[in-house]
Amino acid sequence: MENSRYVKFEGVRITGKNFSGLEKRAMRNGKMAIVNSEGSRNFLMVFDNKSLAADLKNAGWNVKYFNDSNEPYIPVTVSYKLYAPEINVIKDGTKTPYAEADLEKLDMYDIRYADILINPSHWTSDDGGSGIKAYLKYANIIIEDDPFADKDYGLSETPVMNEEDIPF
Repeated sequence: MENSRYVKFEGVRITGKNFSGLEKRAMRNGKMAIVNSEGSRNFLMVFDNKSLAADLKNAGWNVKYFNDSNEPYIPVTVSYKLYAPEINVIKDGTKTPYAEADLEKLDMYDIRYADILINPSHWTSDDGGSGIKAYLKYANIIIEDDPFADKDYGLSETPVMNEEDIPF
């Protein structure tokens, strides 16, 4: 764990993606319940360092474990309310900055791994509870390369038509 304000995680997996912020529902105790409110963008950051997971959990982070594999993960919120996170997508050898309007594309991509900087937010509740919520500060998200990107299909380039080339 770093001693600065932010915490760096490298080579993590991303699952449970909801970069688009869609409302999601699931069965809870035999009833349909909202598990993600409309507009709430988030994902699960999975990492394999169980010692770090224990340290973070002891410090108050919301570390959870998958039932089937006992892998640790942290829910991460992507918010533009106070400070916009910087998100870069690296795909087919090109690094592209993503704005808030671009984020829904990430729900469709196969993410290989990510390097992430988290802004930990300390919270307390009226009932005496407290903890640390993870907000995304910075991310380089590496997307699986197109396996056919270099394949030559023998196709010709589609010419770009200028306005003066249009016959009507």
